[in-house]
Amino acid sequence: MLTSLTRPAEVLVIDDDPAVRGCLTHLLERAGHTVAAAGDGRQALDNLRSNPPPRLILLDLAMPVMDGREFLIRRQQAPALRDVPVVAFSACIDGDAACPLDLGAAEALHKPFDLPKLLAVARRYCAAPPLAV
Repeated sequence: MLTSLTRPAEVLVIDDDPAVRGCLTHLLERAGHTVAAAGDGRQALDNLRSNPPPRLILLDLAMPVMDGREFLIRRQQAPALRDVPVVAFSACIDGDAACPLDLGAAEALHKPFDLPKLLAVARRYCAAPPLAV
């Protein structure tokens, strides 16, 4: 499921778990961010191709259809998306053969989330000037 917005999203949340996606969306919106959400990497790329780039992408690594690692690889191949910062998250980041930082993620966070840290990350990236389209 992909949410539609009346104004460009500051944050794109990509997670296959509807509860996590909904919780992150709610938390970020309460903190004042405009949020779009996608259930997998393919939905997210479709959204990104037809909307202005967000200031931040929050990306789950373990998803069906298109996982986070594949999303990161395809994002690097799209010039308009390459500079959008991605914060990857997963319950098992350490010891991964394909570390999200090696695939272009700006940061990696562990699940379960440290909510104040997650909000601080969103605040930091969303305070940056918007990307030129």
